[in-house]
Amino acid sequence: MNLKQCDNFNYAADQYAVQYLYEKETTIQNQLKQALDETRLSNEIISAIAKSYCSIYRIDVHKDFFEEISNDSEIHKLTGNRGCAAEKLYQLCDTMVASEYRSLIRPFLDVSTLSARLKTEEYISTEYRMCDGSWHRMLFTVKKRDESGNVTHVLCTVRSISDSKRREENLNFAA
Repeated sequence: MNLKQCDNFNYAADQYAVQYLYEKETTIQNQLKQALDETRLSNEIISAIAKSYCSIYRIDVHKDFFEEISNDSEIHKLTGNRGCAAEKLYQLCDTMVASEYRSLIRPFLDVSTLSARLKTEEYISTEYRMCDGSWHRMLFTVKKRDESGNVTHVLCTVRSISDSKRREENLNFAA
């Protein structure tokens, strides 16, 4: 093989390598675009669902730690973004829940007993009246369990149910 043939061979091999790398990179880029599109769709769905709640928190039950996922601005000013779950839940209870409901709600908020209370359940909930007279429902939903089935993480969601309560009272009054 002469020098010109070697150069042609090397040129062809280089072009083949470039083409191979280009096709591989294009495939990876398409996979990344598809993953990004799926993530955006999931985030849109989660954002739409979050609009139906006043507050959403992720709680690590073992560490007694919460992270705020979504919240309305009034409560957001009280909780901040993350911290001790029990402390903040009790603070919210003492500040926002009507006084006659606080003694009923505080045991429900006990993070140290959540794992045991959710041992055979996927969620637990309670309803209560706020200081402003509105009604809310709080729900602890299992997010994650360890290999033994013990709850390690929950989502805590709060939803306004004042309209439902009014309809219920109107039906009871009509009956």
